[in-house]
Amino acid sequence: MNHDINQRTAEAIRELEQKSGQMLERDEVPLHLSVILGFLDGIERAVSSRELLSKQTMAVFLLLARPGSLWSLFKQRQASRGKQFVVVQTVEGILFRLLTVNNILTMQCSGELLDEKLPSTLRAQQYTALRNAIRQLPDSWNSLPSILSKTAHFPIIQRCALHLLFIAYCLGEEDDIPTDTGNKILEHLYRCIENSQQGPCLLARDSNMAHKSVIASVFLCLFSKIHRACSGASGAVPPPSFRPRSLSFLLELVGIVIGSRKEAHCMPLLTLNGPQRLLVLFDDFVPWCWTVWNDARAANSEQVIALTATWFFHLSKSREHMAQEQALESHIRTGLLANVAASKLMLSHLFSSLVQEFVVTPEDGGPSHLLEVLLMGTCSLRAILQLSGSDQDSIMLQCIDSILYVYSHLGHGYQELEAKEVIMEVLTLTDPTILATCFLRLLTSPRRGSYLDNLDRAIIHCRSSLGSMETGGWRAAKLTLDFMAIMWHSSGKFILLFSGLSLLGTVVQVLGEENHKTLPGYCELRNTVLIAISIVRDEDGFLAFVTKPQLYELSSSVASGGICLTTASIYAHYLLTKKVPTKSRLLVTLAWNYFQTSLSVILAGTFTYTGEAETIALLASSSICFALVKLLHSSPELKDYVFPTPWTVSLYGSLSKLLEYEKRTTTDFLMRLRERLRHPGEALLKALSPGSSGGSSTFRDEFPSFSTRLLFFRTESGKGRFIASVDSVQ
Repeated sequence: MNHDINQRTAEAIRELEQKSGQMLERDEVPLHLSVILGFLDGIERAVSSRELLSKQTMAVFLLLARPGSLWSLFKQRQASRGKQFVVVQTVEGILFRLLTVNNILTMQCSGELLDEKLPSTLRAQQYTALRNAIRQLPDSWNSLPSILSKTAHFPIIQRCALHLLFIAYCLGEEDDIPTDTGNKILEHLYRCIENSQQGPCLLARDSNMAHKSVIASVFLCLFSKIHRACSGASGAVPPPSFRPRSLSFLLELVGIVIGSRKEAHCMPLLTLNGPQRLLVLFDDFVPWCWTVWNDARAANSEQVIALTATWFFHLSKSREHMAQEQALESHIRTGLLANVAASKLMLSHLFSSLVQEFVVTPEDGGPSHLLEVLLMGTCSLRAILQLSGSDQDSIMLQCIDSILYVYSHLGHGYQELEAKEVIMEVLTLTDPTILATCFLRLLTSPRRGSYLDNLDRAIIHCRSSLGSMETGGWRAAKLTLDFMAIMWHSSGKFILLFSGLSLLGTVVQVLGEENHKTLPGYCELRNTVLIAISIVRDEDGFLAFVTKPQLYELSSSVASGGICLTTASIYAHYLLTKKVPTKSRLLVTLAWNYFQTSLSVILAGTFTYTGEAETIALLASSSICFALVKLLHSSPELKDYVFPTPWTVSLYGSLSKLLEYEKRTTTDFLMRLRERLRHPGEALLKALSPGSSGGSSTFRDEFPSFSTRLLFFRTESGKGRFIASVDSVQ
C-alpha cells in the first residue's frame, strides 16, 4: 500500500475524530469514509494473500483501531441515520472490513466470523449474517459493552461487540483506559460470565469448538486487559473479587484454547494456532493469570502452569531475533513485578514439575524444549531476585531447591551450559546461609544419592575432556567449578562430600601446561580456580591435589600477566583470604606492581567508564586497594622498595587527590569511586606515608576490616563471569 493512501487515510481518520461533534460539509463525511473503506479493502486483500504490511500501513490501521476513532464512526452513523443512507452504509462497511481484517491479523488464520474453508454459498451466508449483526449494533459506542451482558441479543451480535471492544482496547494503542470506562466494561464482562454459566449466550457451551476457541481467547484477552487497568488505577475502587464459579469458568476458557493435554504441566505447546498464539503472546496475559490463580488448590489451576511453560518456550525462541535481556525487559520483567509473590509461587510450581521431568530423562539433560522453559524460568527467578531485593521466603527457597536438583541433571551441551550460567547468577544472588540450608536439605533428602552421583559423573566428564584443548570442555569445567565454589562458599561441610577437589587438581594441572595458556578461555578458567582455591586451601588433604609449586605458578601467571580488572579483583580476593599472601619476595613484588598498575589505571581513567567497564572498575577498586594494604602489612620491607619509584609516587598523588577534594565538582564515577575507596584508600596512604612502618604493631592493629562477596555477572558479550567484591566493614 503506497504512502499516499496511508497519508490520506490518516488525515481522514483525524478529521472525523476531531470534528465528530460538529456538522461537517455534506460531501466531506462520505469522502472521508470512502477513503477509510478503500484503505481497509486494500489491507484485507494484502493479508488474505499473506503479504506483509509495512510499518506505516500498520500504524494507520492502529490509528483507526482506537476507541476515539471508533466512537467517531458510531457518531457519524447515528447522526446520519434517516438522513444520509450512504453514510450509514459506508460506516457499517468499515466495521465489517475492520472485523474481518482483525480476525486475520490477530489469529493468523481464517478467523471466527469468516471461514475460508466453507463452500462459497455458506460463506456468503456468513457475510450476510455478519452484516445484519452489524446493522443491529447500538447507535452509541458507549452502549456497546451492554450488548455482552444482555441475553436478548443473538450470539453473533454479541461476538461483533466483543471483537470491536477487543480491537479498541487490546489491538489499538490505548494504554490508559479511563477508570469509568474500564469499570463499565468490566461490569458487563462479569455479567457475561454469569449468563454463560446459566444458559446459551456469548460464551455458550454448545457452540462450534473452533469458533469457541477464538471467542474464548478474545474474551480472555479483553477481560485481562480491562481487569488490570481497573486494578492498577490510582485512587480507583478495586474491581470486585472473583467468585469461585467465575474463576473456574475462566479456567475452562483457558482449557478450551490450549486444548486437552496428557503431557506434564511443564511441557510447552511447540506450535500454536491462532487463538493459542493470541492468548500466550498477548500483552501480560500470562502474568495476570499468576495473580488471579495464585492458589494451587484451585480446580484446573495446572492449566496456568502449562500456559506459563508455553509462554516461556516461545519467548525463548524469540531470543533468536533479540538479545536475551531485551526479551526479559519487554515480555517478563513488567509482569513479574506486577505481583512478585504470585510470580514466585507460579515459578515454584513450574520448577517442581520440571524436576519430575528431569528425573526421568537421560543423564545428558532433557529435551530442548524443556531446556528452553528452564532457561526462561531461571531468568525470571534471577529478575525477581534482582528487582525485589533479598526477600527470600519459603516459596523462593522451594525454587532454589528445585533448580539445585535440576542442575545436577544438566549435561554439557550448549543449551545446558546456558541454563547453568543463569543458575549461577541465581545462586550468587541468594544469601549464602540460605543457600547452605537448601544444600543441606537436598543432601538429607531421599534424592541425596542420585544428586551426588550426578555431580561425580559431571566431574568425571570434565576431567576427561579438559585435555582436548576445546573451549567447550573448558566452559563445562569452569561452570562445574563455579557451582562447587558457590557450594563450598556457603558451607565448608560440603567440600569432601564429592570428588570436587580432584577436578580442581586436574584443572590446575591443565592450566600449568604452556600450550594451554594462549587458549581463549584460559583467563576465565584460571579465575574460577583462584576462587575455588581461596575457599578450600585450608582443608585437610588439599595439597594432595594441588601442590605448592602449582600454587606459586598460578599466582605468578596472574602477577606477571596483562592487566584485567576482573582478574585483579579475584586475585586480590585470593590474597586477602590467605593469612600470609606469599613468602616469596619476588612474587610479592610482582603482585604489588600488578595491583599498583591496575589501581592507577582506574584512578587515571585511561579507558571510557561506561556501562560494564565502569561497574567492573568500581567493584574491583576496593579489592585492589585492600590487596595493596595487605601486601604492605605482610611484607614491611616492601615499602622501602616501592615508594621511591615514580609509579608509586604517582599512585600516592592520584589517590590523595581523589580523597581530599570531596566538594570538588567532578564526574559521577569519581564520586562513587571516592566513596568506595575512602577507608581502604586512607589505610593505603597511611601505610605509604613517610614515617609509617608496615610491620609495626600499630599498623597491624589498624588494618581495616573488610568483607568479601562473590558476584556472578554477564558481560556485554553474553559471557558469565565471577568478580570478587571487597567492602569496608565499619
